[in-house]
Amino acid sequence: MGMGVFGAAMTQFLAQDRYVDSVAPTSEPALLQLQRRMFRYYAGTPYPDFVTPQAWGAESHAVHFKLCKHIPDGSRVLELGCGDGTNIRLIKANTRGVSYLGCDISLVRLRGSAQRAGAGLTLASADTLPLPDQSVDVTLSIFVIEHVVFPARFLDEQWRVLRSGGRLLLIAPDFSTSGMAAEHIGLSYGSGSQKLRRLRVLDALLTGYDTRVAISRARAQRRTRTRAGICAFPVLTNPRCLDMPGFVPDCDAIYPACPEEIVQYLQRHSDARSALIFYRDKHKFGLMVEKA
Repeated sequence: MGMGVFGAAMTQFLAQDRYVDSVAPTSEPALLQLQRRMFRYYAGTPYPDFVTPQAWGAESHAVHFKLCKHIPDGSRVLELGCGDGTNIRLIKANTRGVSYLGCDISLVRLRGSAQRAGAGLTLASADTLPLPDQSVDVTLSIFVIEHVVFPARFLDEQWRVLRSGGRLLLIAPDFSTSGMAAEHIGLSYGSGSQKLRRLRVLDALLTGYDTRVAISRARAQRRTRTRAGICAFPVLTNPRCLDMPGFVPDCDAIYPACPEEIVQYLQRHSDARSALIFYRDKHKFGLMVEKA
């Protein structure tokens, strides 16, 4: 028993999360394989809704209301990763005269949602939107980009369908300094303090090392690259959800979302006008980039 625990700990200690630069052509085979695995995971896993109408009313989700303030009256809005269309009622309640289209890759989440008032929902990948160029005023995504295999393509496709003067709006967890549950942090899901309370001392020690040393060092190196203008959009090819039972928030996240990287990348477009990180706390951020 003791050797089994020790062996598992050594395996964890020696294991490294496998990240690839998702904009590098050489990474495409590994990313396409990951994309197929994630599709199968979502098809076979009950995926809980953490963003509910009630959650919008909570102070912790003030970012949603701030996002709505950046949607101009009368806009044609496209939401990527809309799920069952829950957000449409809340967006319309906090904006004026918008029309709405939502898309999602999950038929299970879209099914039965057509009854939502004013919701046009379609099955589509955010990498290849079934819309013509310059056809919407606002694109928005709420806690989606961190789950995307090709984040740069996700952003480029939104930029393609935005009209002149349009706005790209995005909310995501802020993983620029913190770890994700999808990463191999300790031997199981949970924080070091949670594991100590369960008397999992070795697991807690490994979690402390992973969080404060390994992940902290990797994030610092990434911030240095971002400041140097390198937008690599690193993607985790072995997220924990694929080999560990149970579900916790962001155990299926694969891109450690960083607002500075996203803004820098979008501002490379010649028709990018202005950018604003309109909300940020230690857990999440909201940003807007306008098209000239």
